[in-house]
Amino acid sequence: MLWHRTFAVSYHQRGFGVRRRRVIGVQRQSGALSRVELGAAIYRETEMTRVQAASIVDAILNRIAIALARGEVVKFPHFGTFVLMDKVARPGRNPKTGDPYEIAPRRVVTFRASDSLKSRVQPVLPGLRAEKHHAN
Repeated sequence: MLWHRTFAVSYHQRGFGVRRRRVIGVQRQSGALSRVELGAAIYRETEMTRVQAASIVDAILNRIAIALARGEVVKFPHFGTFVLMDKVARPGRNPKTGDPYEIAPRRVVTFRASDSLKSRVQPVLPGLRAEKHHAN
């Protein structure tokens, strides 16, 4: 795991009820890219302000959520596709008591990575062939 330094914003009271914004450096151990870290990366790589970069991230994620709520498929060429899957009801078992029960049908969001994304994150290791393997 990597240590990341992220910045959180806190508000504290100063005299006369005036709220002051303060940026706090926070060290945390994480292997995930957060919304804040994505906004910070956009800020560093463009000429946008931090607020504009955060707004862009929020707008994109909001539009993805709206499209999925409408039942639409969200595609990003050379990255991947967000798809809705309907899960049917199925039998389940309480692991603590062993009592059987029915797991209700539900709709879930899945992500399918594109071939180009898969090839970027999967390095070719020595001794392994780079071709696709299909189960018979």
